[in-house]
Amino acid sequence: MLDQVVFCTDDYPVEDRVEAWRDCMSRTMAPIQVAPAGPEEIRVLQRVVPLGGATVWPAETTSCTYRRSRKQIRQADPELVHLTLMAPSCGPLLTRHAGVDADHAPGGLYMLDSSLPIDVASRPGDRVVGVGVEVPRAALPSPGRSGLTPLLGRPLSGRSGFGALLAHFLTSIADDPSSYRHSDAPRLATVLTDLVAGLIAAELDAHAHTPPETRDRNLRLEVRAYIERTLHDPRLGPAEVAAHHHLSLRQLHRLFEGEDLTVAGHIRHSRLERARRALADAAPQPPSVSTVAARSGFTSTAHFSRAFRAAFGSSPTEYRRAFRERGTEPAGRQARDGADRPRAAALDTSGAASDRAVARR
Repeated sequence: MLDQVVFCTDDYPVEDRVEAWRDCMSRTMAPIQVAPAGPEEIRVLQRVVPLGGATVWPAETTSCTYRRSRKQIRQADPELVHLTLMAPSCGPLLTRHAGVDADHAPGGLYMLDSSLPIDVASRPGDRVVGVGVEVPRAALPSPGRSGLTPLLGRPLSGRSGFGALLAHFLTSIADDPSSYRHSDAPRLATVLTDLVAGLIAAELDAHAHTPPETRDRNLRLEVRAYIERTLHDPRLGPAEVAAHHHLSLRQLHRLFEGEDLTVAGHIRHSRLERARRALADAAPQPPSVSTVAARSGFTSTAHFSRAFRAAFGSSPTEYRRAFRERGTEPAGRQARDGADRPRAAALDTSGAASDRAVARR
């Protein structure tokens, strides 16, 4: 059977568990800060399986945040490539690494470099279930001029190609280490390193052969998805969107050239659409107009009402009443939605003069 080192927070007093898990993670991966993501008591079960210079470690934890700072990197850097395989039962994870902010779904993989700052977080209340992997960077073939940068922090598939092969290999070790002998460890380390190298080569090749227009289209989809997730925040605007995606404002505006709406216009249109859908909700006790406005990112109910009327031809209250009485949207709404969309895009939902200036660009 393969060697295993088991860590379980149940073996420690409650007050010592966070520090114990931080110390364990620092030994397993690299010095890193760990904190619970919510009020829930931290609980962890980790099994570390050493394979020569590489390490595989299945783990199940409560929600936590992990942060590796530049100071910690200067203090100690084992120069490892880390991968996480998220189990189907794992909650979503968020990473900030190598200039990329990304959401990771169950069943996927992501890659980190111990020589760069790391931020990983799960949502409070979620369970994190998966397999971590540490491979010395020196054991992997040189990835070329761009290095690993195009892959770091980005979602990688665990269901096709080398990602699926790697996921199957890691799952077999995590689920049944007793099926391997102690003497198999060096051979398994070679297989693991080859699979990680194959994944890196395949993903970098795919990235290099992706046409620029495809990369731009994918980035626009990422930007739109981020806007949709963040509409509730009244501070959301082009500058914040650009900073989140590590773009300049000029790059962001260029990305949306040729689109029907500017970034500011897209934010405003999406806020109004979110509000419209909420007002059309037939729930017995629907949220108030002011609540709908706040959830859609408007800081003023009066301003929201004016913007909504300008976009859809009726006030929020009138729209809700008409929808409830007829079970359909008010007459003329569909035509107005199409014909007046540029007008809706030009509306200022935040009331900020700077947004109006951006909308005109």
